[in-house]
Amino acid sequence: MVETVRVADVLPVRAKNLPWSWEDEDRNTRTRQCLCCGRAGHYQELLEAHMAAHGVDGMGIVVDEGGFLGDGHHRVVAALRLGIDRLPVESSEDAQARWVRDHGYVDWHDRKFGDR
Repeated sequence: MVETVRVADVLPVRAKNLPWSWEDEDRNTRTRQCLCCGRAGHYQELLEAHMAAHGVDGMGIVVDEGGFLGDGHHRVVAALRLGIDRLPVESSEDAQARWVRDHGYVDWHDRKFGDR
């Protein structure tokens, strides 16, 4: 059985150092430039459509011991918008392998400042 976590129990990583909510993260994902086309928020729109159509299998997130998100902020934002209560949990190593499998290698600068 795949371990899952309640989306409502996960905290945005930026909340470790700032007053930051999932609403703030939602606004942020909609301003990020998509690496495939350059349009703001495009990646988030595609992800939400995919999750709505296909569910969350293979859509794991990484959560640290304090309940802060380590990887998967787009998936959490999509889950909150779609009313999905739980998401699968994966290790950092599994998250990295999934990224490379799905997207290939992307330079950290592009991953930090753009979405794909």
